[in-house]
Amino acid sequence: DAYRIQVHGMKSAAATIGIVPLAGMAKILEFAARDKDMDIIASMHDTFIREWRSYGDKLGGVFGIEGPAGSCDDHGMDIDAGKETADADMLRAMMEMLKNALEDFDVDAADGIIDKIRSYSYEQEIGALIPELSAAVKDLDQDEAERVMNEIEGLID
Repeated sequence: DAYRIQVHGMKSAAATIGIVPLAGMAKILEFAARDKDMDIIASMHDTFIREWRSYGDKLGGVFGIEGPAGSCDDHGMDIDAGKETADADMLRAMMEMLKNALEDFDVDAADGIIDKIRSYSYEQEIGALIPELSAAVKDLDQDEAERVMNEIEGLID
């Protein structure tokens, strides 16, 4: 039901701004979720999410929306020396919110949370895991994201 509700909202958003093909894909996924047709969901989900994200990139340029604040190098090291260092309580809270967003298939919330997580600097061990977490969230790989979050939580002081 949570997946059906999420793709329904995504369908409405796409239709509202006139992205008919994306709204059509969401409608098919919504009906598949209603009918519990996992074959259709499994075959279309990744393509739908990739298309959904591509419109975010396309529309970002139109509306002047920037990508995630700050970035990390290939080793997860902070390349923006001006970033604020994340404290343990804040990081724990963001991990919990991210877990909830992924469980609810709330793509937009998960993206926003991971953007916020990436906007901070971390000690080297945690910083090295942030790109892995970001990739898992981008792919909506809940199991991998949870594995990385558990590893991060184990490293928090």
